[in-house]
Amino acid sequence: MKLLLENWKKYLNEDLSDMMSLTFKDFDQPESGKGWRTIKDAASQAAVMQKYIDLNAGEITDGNLSLLMWHMAQALAYAGENQKSANIMKKVVERQKGQSAEEIIDYGKATIAFLERNSHELNNIYDKYRDRIDKQNSQDMNMNIIGCMKRCSDKNNFNYSSAYQSDPNGCKC
Repeated sequence: MKLLLENWKKYLNEDLSDMMSLTFKDFDQPESGKGWRTIKDAASQAAVMQKYIDLNAGEITDGNLSLLMWHMAQALAYAGENQKSANIMKKVVERQKGQSAEEIIDYGKATIAFLERNSHELNNIYDKYRDRIDKQNSQDMNMNIIGCMKRCSDKNNFNYSSAYQSDPNGCKC
C-alpha cells in the first residue's frame, strides 16, 4: 500500500510539473486534456493557477495574466472562498480599466458585489443593463450572468455556482 501511495504521489508531482511548463494557451485554454481545467476540485484548480502565475508571470501577457487571475478567482468562488475571490477580482478590474470595454468592467464589478453580498451595488449595475438582460440573448453571456446573480441575490442566495449561469432560464436560485 505504501508503495502504491508513493507512486501515486510521484505521478501527481510529475503531472503538476508538466502542467507548469505548458504555454499559457495550453494551460488556460487547451484544445485537449491539458491545463488546470483537468483538475476537478475548485480549490485545487485555484492553487495550481497561483503556482503557474508564480512560476510564469514574466512570460504571460498582461491581458492573459488578468484572464488567468479571473479564472483563479472564479475557482475560489466555486470553492466557497468568496472574499478571497472578490479581492483577486478587484485587482483584475483595476488592471482592466482603460483596456476593456465598460460593460466588461461592470460585469466584474457586479460579480464582486455579488460575492461580497452587496445587493445595492449589484442592483445598480443590473439597472444599467436591464434592457439587455431582459432580452435574454444567449449570445450576451455576461449580461445573463448578471441577471442570474441579481435573481439569486433577491433570494438571499449568494452561492456562486448557483448564480454563474449564462442560460437565463438555467438560474439555479
